[in-house]
This record gives sequence, C-alpha cells and structure tokens, in this order.
Amino acid sequence: ADFDGDGIGDLAVGTPGEDIGGIVDAGLVQILPGTVWGVTSSGELSLHQNATGVLGVAEAGDLLGYDLEAGDFNADGYADLAMGAPGDYGGAGAVQVFLGGPIGLTNVGSQIWSQDSLGVDGVAEVGDQFGFSLSAGDFDADGYDDLAVGVPYENISVFVNCGMVNILEGCSCGLS
Repeated sequence: ADFDGDGIGDLAVGTPGEDIGGIVDAGLVQILPGTVWGVTSSGELSLHQNATGVLGVAEAGDLLGYDLEAGDFNADGYADLAMGAPGDYGGAGAVQVFLGGPIGLTNVGSQIWSQDSLGVDGVAEVGDQFGFSLSAGDFDADGYDDLAVGVPYENISVFVNCGMVNILEGCSCGLS
C-alpha cells in the first residue's frame, strides 16, 4: 500500500506476539517506507498501543497487528491502514485505523473500533475476537473503501461461537 502517495508501495508488518515494555504479546506494527531501491528501515514507523498518538493502552495478549488491511477509507488518494487487535479488551477485540497522507500514516484522525462503538453490531464480550480478520473494498460503490471485520467467536442468541462480520463504511472522515 502507498501510505504517503509517492507512487511507491510501502510495507506494513504485523508482529502480534511482540512484547512491549515487558507486556507480553501486546503487539506491534512496523511501517517500512518503499523507495526506488526497495523497502528501507530508514524512516521506519513503529505503532503499538503505548506509542504516542496510538489510541488504547497496551495490555498482555492484545495481539495488535494480528491482521492488517489497507484501503483508502476516506478516498483522499492515500492508503490507510486497519490493524486488528483481537485480544484487546480482554479478548473482545478492537481495530485501530491510521489514515495515510503526504507524510505517510498519521495519528491525526486515527480511530479505534470495537463492538462497543456506536453503530457496530453485536455486544463486546470476552473471547469474541473482533478484528481477527479484516478485508477492505468499496462494497457499496460509493468511492470510499469499506472495512469488513471478522468476529469469529460472536454468540448470536443461543448459538455459541457462530461468528459474524461487521462492515464499517468508508466516508470523508475515515470509517463510520
């Protein structure tokens, strides 16, 4: 995905088992810029929930970066990044979203989504693992990429662990 709009793809690498300051399996996502010579560690960006500007707090077992998905959620011509953290909130799960721009990914306008977020179906329950799987595309043909969020262990009525998929719709503000 091209997070900075320079016409060269950048690389996002999730390491969900990364320990952050002694916090086991908190997770980390590294962004490596692309250059005409290939991917470089110069200008690397490391995102974790104890980093400045990243929403949430790193906790053991969050698994940030378990799944990653790029899409242009606000249709500004820059790729944005959704980062699954299925172990966040005690295993209920969450998704962090950073928007791309001229300097790459930024925390300006960043979002965190869970089943406790307004408009998201289901109820956040320990073990649901919201954000376990992610997929982006313009599902409603409105010009904004949308994000499908897998919740593999969601209980629906009397059906245990049957799972569900939530669709977060793209808009000028990112996802809604």
